Amino acid sequence: MYRKKIKQIRNQIIKSVLFILIIINGLIAVETGGYAGAFLRMPADARAAALGSSLGGILNDITGIYENPANVPFLKSKQFTSSFQFLSLDRSHSLVGFGTNLEPTAGISVIWIHAGVDEIEGRNYSNNFTKMYSTSQDAIYTTFGIKILDELSFGGTAKILYDKLPNATASGFGLDIGITIIPIKNLVIGIVVKDISGKVKWDTGDYFEYKMQKEDKFPQLYNVNISYNFKDKILFSSAFKGSNTINPTYHYGVELNVVPHFIIRGGVDDGMPVFGIGTEYNAWNKIVTRIDYAFLFGRYEEGVSHIFTWNFKF
Repeated sequence: MYRKKIKQIRNQIIKSVLFILIIINGLIAVETGGYAGAFLRMPADARAAALGSSLGGILNDITGIYENPANVPFLKSKQFTSSFQFLSLDRSHSLVGFGTNLEPTAGISVIWIHAGVDEIEGRNYSNNFTKMYSTSQDAIYTTFGIKILDELSFGGTAKILYDKLPNATASGFGLDIGITIIPIKNLVIGIVVKDISGKVKWDTGDYFEYKMQKEDKFPQLYNVNISYNFKDKILFSSAFKGSNTINPTYHYGVELNVVPHFIIRGGVDDGMPVFGIGTEYNAWNKIVTRIDYAFLFGRYEEGVSHIFTWNFKF
């Protein structure tokens, strides 16, 4: 009787989710352009990049929590990760994170994301060099999630945002909420609403003669993530990312783990092919480490980029 009731609840949740997705799809706009918070819509680490930015339906991975806060209760151990992306035009993108499960049914994580541009030449009206400048953008994600059932969890992420130009700063706040459903064994569905009320407010008092303030609002995103793990050897993942502000995007990836300690990944990130490799092994006692690499061709002639990630489970 108890299992029958759980199955009825699960089926009702899936029907409700599908209905919500239909409504969201009808609200998606066709316009696009430059919007605030673009560095948070980049791949978080090498595994995410090599799977086409479709990590939100993948469990027991701290970077999957970055995409879907409802995944945090499914961490099987403590995890620490660090990632760095080499970009063209003196740009960089990096991530550091820690997450752990909280027995019996919860989990928590903290992730710091940084993006910046260095070596910007300053010049005066006569085009003479003055000095070098740099800019940066930072976000701290604090996530908490809880399992309602073994097949159902909810989670939320509070984001503290900080942007810096040479003579101006901006700060703000954002919120993500997510749900993870496991309708059948090895199939995971993640639904996420990202950047709820996300925005940064600029203070330009030190930049202009007259003090000015300006708000940059983040596009609110609606993401659907699906993954299927076949015998722990082949992992399929996909994601649909929509918004009522920017164009929808589609993401796909596959991960092959058929050779011990060696992983091959490939995918399509909204039309851009991506691929990567990884290796995982026991480093010492119960400490497991994974090193990942991803190669991205880049968009709109921005140049190729390389992402390296080092992950520890303990």
